[in-house]
Amino acid sequence: MACAVALLVASAPAAAQGVPARGDELVEISGRVSPTLIPDYLVWEQLFRVLARTAGHPSAGPLADSAFVFTPADRQRIVFEAEASVAREAQCELDLLNQFDDLRTVGAEPDVITQATRDLTLACRVATLAAVDAMLADITESARFSISALAIEHRSEMTVVLLAKDIAFFRLPR
Repeated sequence: MACAVALLVASAPAAAQGVPARGDELVEISGRVSPTLIPDYLVWEQLFRVLARTAGHPSAGPLADSAFVFTPADRQRIVFEAEASVAREAQCELDLLNQFDDLRTVGAEPDVITQATRDLTLACRVATLAAVDAMLADITESARFSISALAIEHRSEMTVVLLAKDIAFFRLPR
């Protein structure tokens, strides 16, 4: 279940003109080498995508692994949250596109657009983490242990590529 994620944020106007700006170097973060550098929101978003994709196949996917302990109610709650997460992510992407179009239409300055995009992105990440906390509170202790172990395993299989200048924002919220 290897997972690669590429996060490329819009570069500065100089980069758009073909002139590499400082910080445009790509950085690769390997969960196997540096798992703590991959933020929780991203681990859960990616894991929820996998769980939502395999939800219709109870004998397949990560929840079917016999090493993990889930009651039927736990499994139902986790799948519910996985599917809700995918929907929430899609809504966030749509909101970001709409916000960008609206701001561009009114002639907003690039720094205003960038800040508004970052604010909305951060709000979406916070929503993901709040949903994870609510899900973890709703399931049994053994299921919390199992889903947390699954998240740790998933983190170790992730590789993320992003612009060096975006690392600080990528790691938010902490």
